[in-house]
Amino acid sequence: MREDNKPLIAKMIFVVAVLISPMVFADVSPLCNDLARTSCAPGSYKDQTGSVKSSSEIQRFMTAYAEKSRIQLHDKFQKILDNSDNSYFRDLALSGLGLKNSPQCSSQSEEDKKSCRENLIDGLTTLAQKQTLSPLMPTASLSRMASLSDTAYILQNDTYQSVINDLTNQAQSDLSNPEVEKKIKDKIFPQIKSLMIERINELHIPDDQKSFMVGKIKSIQFAGSNCTELNRSGYGTTGGNSGEVVSSLLVPNAFYDSARNTFKFCSGFLLQSTSEFQIAMTIGHELSHSIDPCQIAFGPTDMGFKYKSSDDLKKMEQEFPLKNVLLCLRDPSSVEAKNLSSMQAGQMGYGNGNGSGSGEYENYPMPVAGAGMPQQQQLKPSFCNNDQITESFSDWMGSEVLPRYIQKNYSLTPEQYREGYANANRINCWSYPDTSDNFNFKVHPAIGKRINKIMLVNPKIRIQMGCPAKHPENTYCDSDKPLNSPDMPPRVAPAVETKSTGAVQ
Repeated sequence: MREDNKPLIAKMIFVVAVLISPMVFADVSPLCNDLARTSCAPGSYKDQTGSVKSSSEIQRFMTAYAEKSRIQLHDKFQKILDNSDNSYFRDLALSGLGLKNSPQCSSQSEEDKKSCRENLIDGLTTLAQKQTLSPLMPTASLSRMASLSDTAYILQNDTYQSVINDLTNQAQSDLSNPEVEKKIKDKIFPQIKSLMIERINELHIPDDQKSFMVGKIKSIQFAGSNCTELNRSGYGTTGGNSGEVVSSLLVPNAFYDSARNTFKFCSGFLLQSTSEFQIAMTIGHELSHSIDPCQIAFGPTDMGFKYKSSDDLKKMEQEFPLKNVLLCLRDPSSVEAKNLSSMQAGQMGYGNGNGSGSGEYENYPMPVAGAGMPQQQQLKPSFCNNDQITESFSDWMGSEVLPRYIQKNYSLTPEQYREGYANANRINCWSYPDTSDNFNFKVHPAIGKRINKIMLVNPKIRIQMGCPAKHPENTYCDSDKPLNSPDMPPRVAPAVETKSTGAVQ
């Protein structure tokens, strides 16, 4: 190429780039800047891997299921009462439900006898539904039986219990999703573990720390979808009766048990979602808790990772293997994870005390005397006590693994990726509303921040969605680069006007 042509060619390239760039940016989806608004929109949504149902759709399903079961129970109790061998049970039920001496049931009129029989069947049906399907029942239906103390005799009767056992077994079949649970056990869970180990092996950290984290994650076992233990505090019925079975089937939760090093994906989640974007993100988030800033140090004192500076939270952050991630997640350009214990212990010396959102541990005012705790009480600095950093870190690691899982298993267009990532945290919009990072001791930052400032800034996710690699305002927390290093995006970027609405995002 002749040297005198180079300036002309360079000028032509620049002109072409200027002409093309508006067209390129005009095609950028508004979801590239704000995914949370779509994720938290009402309704039910499908993606290429499954669907997420709205809370209203689930409520309609539960109402319909309760009505269907009521019809089935009515028919069962009718057949039982038609059998002369069950005359004792009939008398027991009449007495236990307070119908024995009612005018209709003591009358010889055929019409009254028929009415008495229907009332008896109605009472037995309501009692059975209350015992077994209470989470599905309207409150008014449950309160009708509350004043009857003699129903215990009915509850212990074998004839009645046979109906309850049949109803419980049917509910377990109808409210479970064994196909998706098998997919979690055999495919999603082991793949997420493997991909998380792959991500940890990429970290530039000491080998002993890397080996410990890999070993801990590798040993986590899938413990199924039965989450009955979460109901013992009164979510559904209590006391160990069969009502807990149905309650456990409805629990929309998933959790990592640090004591057992196990993971459960409660079946209630599967009623709401079959989207692998949501399932994989949830599993990645929960498994990340095994190595979050709190639980990475869980275990015997001579085993694994332990903090040396256990009384200084800032020094502990410097000791954490992924310290760059923690310091970035604390910053306003990211999710601004707060240590909420400082609301109770202003003397800890964190932050500047002016609530300016500087990214430090803000020095929130102490409660006044008589507000529930002594004014001089101090809490020991801890990642495990009212600190949003543990949930924020788990969101971050889950977002690191999720795009790898989807890419490994599916070939999608940018539009299909956007549909899927909008579903990844949709259920959390109902569980953790946007007020959850107010000063009320909630360890989850607001869901809008979790979506837009942690998941949406991940470069792999953005590229899959057809977005520019860097978010125009929010910062991706790089595990190997400190915040504001030369090749990191600026902390605060100008607001960007989207072409679709003209609104500042």
